[in-house]
Amino acid sequence: MPDANPEFTNSSFMFTIASNEQWVMHALLACAALHASWDAIVPKQYALIYNQSALRGLRRAVRVSHTEHCGDMILATCLSLGVFEDFYLAPISQSLTHYTALARVLEQQTMDVSEFDTLQFSILHWTALDSILYHFSTRLIFEKDVRVACSSFPSRAIEKYIKAIENEQAKPRPSSLILPVLGKLPPALFLLIYQMTWLSRQRPLETGFNHDLALRYVAEIYRLERGRIRSRFGKLSLTKDDNNMSNADIGTELYFLAARIFARKLENPQEICSSSPEITELLSKGLALLELYDGNARYGQFICWPMLILGCAVCPNADSGESQDCLSSRGGSLYTKTKAVIQDQLLRIWETSHSGHVKRTVNALERVWKAPGYFDRDTAMENYSETGCDSLDALIWETGVGRVWLS
Repeated sequence: MPDANPEFTNSSFMFTIASNEQWVMHALLACAALHASWDAIVPKQYALIYNQSALRGLRRAVRVSHTEHCGDMILATCLSLGVFEDFYLAPISQSLTHYTALARVLEQQTMDVSEFDTLQFSILHWTALDSILYHFSTRLIFEKDVRVACSSFPSRAIEKYIKAIENEQAKPRPSSLILPVLGKLPPALFLLIYQMTWLSRQRPLETGFNHDLALRYVAEIYRLERGRIRSRFGKLSLTKDDNNMSNADIGTELYFLAARIFARKLENPQEICSSSPEITELLSKGLALLELYDGNARYGQFICWPMLILGCAVCPNADSGESQDCLSSRGGSLYTKTKAVIQDQLLRIWETSHSGHVKRTVNALERVWKAPGYFDRDTAMENYSETGCDSLDALIWETGVGRVWLS
C-alpha cells in the first residue's frame, strides 16, 4: 500500500537479501521483467528464464532446510513468485500456488508459538502474513472448488497475527499502524471475507448452522466498523468536492461497504437482490467512492474485490417492477453508471499495474454481466426475463463468481 509505514514501503532490504543468492535475485528480476514486458520494454522470455531459475533454487533450498526454520531468502522468494503468478495471469487454479506454499511454511513455523510479538516480526514476516491473508480472502471467490485452498489456509498463524495486530493498534502511538498490504483495514475484516466466501459455497444457506454463521458475520462487520476510528467520511456522504481522501481511505470504505453487501446476501439469499433498497443505497455510496478513486495511482488493484462485489449488484432481475423503472432510463440509471465507472477504473488500474487480479475481476464480471444481457443492448430486458436471474446471485453460486449461469 502506498500509505503504509515507511519500513514497509522501502523494499531495498529485499535486494540486500537477494544479493546473497542468485536464485533469490532472479525471483525479484522475474517480477520486474514480466511487468516491463507488458509495456514491450523487454521480451517476456527473459522473465520466464528468471522465474525458472528462482523455482529451481527455491526447491533446492527447501529440500536442504527445515521449513520451520525457513530463512528470509525463502520468504522473499515465495513472495516474489506469488507476485509473478499474478503478473503472468496464471489460471485461477494456479493463482494461489506460492501463497499456499508460503502459508504452509508459516503455519508450521508458528505451530509451537503461543502468541506473536510484533516487536520480533521481521518486515518479511509482516508482509508474508499480510499477503497470505489478502490473497486468500480476495481470490477464493474465483475458485471452482474452495476445499483445496481452504485446507491450506494457515488458520492458527492468522489467528495469532490478528490478535497481535489488535494488541499493537491498542497501544498509544504517534501515528496509526498502516499495514504493508492491508493498509488501514483491520486484518479481522479479511478473515471475515475469507470465511464468508467459504460459507457462500455451503448448502443450504437459509437454515441451521449456515444461517447462524451469516448472522454472526453481519454483526461482526458492524462491530469492526464501530471499532475503527471514523473520519468525517465515515457516513459516506460524499460529493466530488471530497477530493482530500487518499486511495487508502477510499479503499477502506469500499471494503466495509462491499462486505456488508456480501454478508446481507448470505444472511437472506432469497430476498436480498440488486434492487433491494439497502443494496441500491450501498451501491450508490460505492459509486460515489469509485468516482473519487485514482485508478492511475500505484497499487490500484487493491480495490478489485470491492469492485467485483459492486459489479455483482448492477444487473437486477427485470421481473421486478422497481428494476424495470431503473432500467427504463438507461443513461441515468444507477446500475448503468456504476457499471461504466467499474469498467473505466479496471482499465486504468490494469494499464498501471498489469495485475492478474484485475484480469480475473474483468473476466468474472464480463461473464456475470453477459449472462442476463447487456444494458446497452435493445434485447436487454428480454434476456433478463428469460433468465429470471439477479446478478447478486453470482455471489452465492456454488462454483464461484465468473462461472455463474454458464456451463
